[in-house]
Amino acid sequence: MIRLATTASPASLLGLALLATLAGCGRGPLPPGSVEAAMPAAPGLDSPEGLSAFWAQSCAGCHGADGTLGAARPLNDPLWWRTMPDAQVIEATAVGLGRLMPGFSKRAKGGPYVAYADLDDADIAVLVKGLRARWETPGAPAPAGSTVRLGDPSRGEQVFAANCAACHAADGRESVSDPLFLANITDQGLWSAVVFGRPDLGKPASDLSPDSIADVVAHLAARRPSWASPAALEPAPPSPASPGATP
Repeated sequence: MIRLATTASPASLLGLALLATLAGCGRGPLPPGSVEAAMPAAPGLDSPEGLSAFWAQSCAGCHGADGTLGAARPLNDPLWWRTMPDAQVIEATAVGLGRLMPGFSKRAKGGPYVAYADLDDADIAVLVKGLRARWETPGAPAPAGSTVRLGDPSRGEQVFAANCAACHAADGRESVSDPLFLANITDQGLWSAVVFGRPDLGKPASDLSPDSIADVVAHLAARRPSWASPAALEPAPPSPASPGATP
């Protein structure tokens, strides 16, 4: 028969003391004089420091350290901010853009593409307000507007040949007809690329009419390879069974 020891060794007593100490964590406020209690709270998104910290941690990897020269659309673009309504930016940040960009809101929990997923819409509104104040400058919005509209692909082919092919010809170094490119960009992304350009790369915003832009976008969208799945690029609704998900 195995018998339990009736006396505890010094090592076991030390272990029990450590467990008791750990068990007391989080059971009440720290003493006013403690080091932990004296540490300042992290700055919020409504402060320049908090905004910069969040950008560096969660946004700069795709949009660039100062909002330019990233793989994704530059957000340090005054014309973009003058054209994009808050509601559209907030919704894209909250639920994401399919596999192109994760969602950062609690509403995105349960979806396939989730990043931080711990922000309320109010937090995201503060984030958007701060970025707009940082990068928007006075001026007119883009005439074509912020929302994609598809026109006539046949007319778009002609407009593309006359206005775009000099830099973006199919056999050129900056082709936008590449199947992999078209398979990994939404119609909305094409619209933004044409309307706003890439000023950080020296590509100007378009001076085409809104109808001509709609035709060009339709032309490019029609060239998307048959094996591509545009639906996979769109935001997916979160699972109703997931914690924090909303219908």
